[in-house]
Amino acid sequence: MGRALIMACVVALLAGCGADAAPDAQPGAEGDTPSKLDAAKQRQAAGKADLPFDLCARYGWYEDDVCDWFCSDHDPMCQVQPLGPTPRGEQARYPIVLAHGFNAGRTGDWSFNRVDTTLAADGHEVYLSEVPAFGSAEARARVLAAQIDDVLAQTGAAKVNL
Repeated sequence: MGRALIMACVVALLAGCGADAAPDAQPGAEGDTPSKLDAAKQRQAAGKADLPFDLCARYGWYEDDVCDWFCSDHDPMCQVQPLGPTPRGEQARYPIVLAHGFNAGRTGDWSFNRVDTTLAADGHEVYLSEVPAFGSAEARARVLAAQIDDVLAQTGAAKVNL
């Protein structure tokens, strides 16, 4: 599925997000609280850095006990809790190399979302890769391959978990 289709599906699912406003309320209109569906559409259309104000702060949605993914700041209700007990398994046989996706890096809003620190706390040997956020698949693969070679040389392992 294309990214636009996935986003359209997510926005459609938000229609029942607990909004109290009329569905035709316009986001940002003075005195009117937009529906969360309209706010999510506005956010998606504008991009994270382009809105002159934080929709969720303006309308009190950070405190409404609902995860609103479109908020400018991290909505605390979007924090995913573990489904079971804290993992305590065997250390992975080979080092783990985490690779970020396109338009991302080792730092930022989503980065590795604490997966690296959680794995390390469970006793795994974890390395974070860093490839150009934008570039061809071939160029990104060359940079990643060099970093994997460095991890192999550093650890003496025969291979890595990627």
